[in-house]
Amino acid sequence: MKCAQIRDEDVSQFRTFLKHFAFYIFINSLEGLSEEEFKAFYDDYNRRFMIVGYETCKSVLLDSGLLICEDDYFYKFGYKYVYYFTVAEYISGIVNQKEGKMIIQSLCNTIESEEVSNILIFLTYHIFQHLSPFGKGRKQTLAFRPSRPISGILGKWLNNFILLLSSINTFKCSILC
Repeated sequence: MKCAQIRDEDVSQFRTFLKHFAFYIFINSLEGLSEEEFKAFYDDYNRRFMIVGYETCKSVLLDSGLLICEDDYFYKFGYKYVYYFTVAEYISGIVNQKEGKMIIQSLCNTIESEEVSNILIFLTYHIFQHLSPFGKGRKQTLAFRPSRPISGILGKWLNNFILLLSSINTFKCSILC
C-alpha cells in the first residue's frame, strides 16, 4: 500500500466520504464508478458534507490505495474487505432507522453471497463497537431487532450466531463492569 499524507484533522473527512461512497456502490449494485460518475458523486457529497477539493480527495484516496482507478477511468475500492468494512460502517449508523432495518433484513435474506456475508460480519463488529456498559448488573441488548424472524436453517444459524455474539459481549461487559 502506498503512503498518503493526510493531516489528522482531515482523516474523518475521508472516512466519511469512503463510507458514503461504499454505500452508494453497494445500494446501486455497482463495482465502481466512471470518472464522470465519481466526480458527480463527489459534487453531490460536497454539497452535503465538508470535504477537501476534488483533486485532493481523489489523489489522497488513490495514493493510499484505498481506491484504485482501472484504465484511468474506473474508480473502485482497492481492497474488497475495506469496501465490506465501510459499507457495514455506514449501515451501522442507520441501523435504528427504517431504511437500516430494511437493508439488514435484505442482507439476511441473501446471506449466501460473499459480499453480503462479509458485510454482515463487519456490521456485527460495528454494532458491538457502539455498545457500552450501562452499569453493573444491567443487561445490554442490540438496538436492532428484525421485523420478522429469519426462518429455515440459515435463520437458525444466524440467530445462534447473534446469541453467541451477545453472550461474548455480555461476558466482556461483566468483566469490565
